[in-house]
Amino acid sequence: MAARAVQRRARRSEPGTDARVSQLVARHERSLMRVARHWSLCHDDALDAYQRALEIYVRRLDSLDPATEIAWLRVVVKHEALAVRRARAESLPEKEVDFDDQAAEAQRPVDEVLASR
Repeated sequence: MAARAVQRRARRSEPGTDARVSQLVARHERSLMRVARHWSLCHDDALDAYQRALEIYVRRLDSLDPATEIAWLRVVVKHEALAVRRARAESLPEKEVDFDDQAAEAQRPVDEVLASR
């Protein structure tokens, strides 16, 4: 098992590997970011999803077919964007605050305002 990992690292450090990754990013960055933005809540989340997908791509580079790698990467970008979105949704409070139900401090009785402070 350790020999396989060494072989993978050696293949990743080959000069053609860097060129392959660079060419893919140069050619398809805009379309990949478009996919990430479509499935993300905001631009920053889209960038996170794009970066995570590229990390996965580099890790699996030796097992990918160059003919289908961009289609595969688009799916990975989508799944990463959805994962970032899900994590963001879990960090938000479950109950949405209804500001129309809450009276402004100027409208509340003075004793209630003092008690809340």
